[in-house]
Amino acid sequence: MEPTDKTDYENAARQALQQGDVGAAQVWATLHQAEVLRQGLEKLEEAVHALAMRP
Repeated sequence: MEPTDKTDYENAARQALQQGDVGAAQVWATLHQAEVLRQGLEKLEEAVHALAMRP
């Protein structure tokens, strides 16, 4: 069971939960949380880099 779009973990979690597969839903939800965290860290990294490049 893999989502059609590899970043669409949230929908995969919901689908697994609707099918009664709680374990798979937890895995997909965890992957979704990791993706959200990664995106946030990328934004933070960009902001730190922008500050570091200021004269």
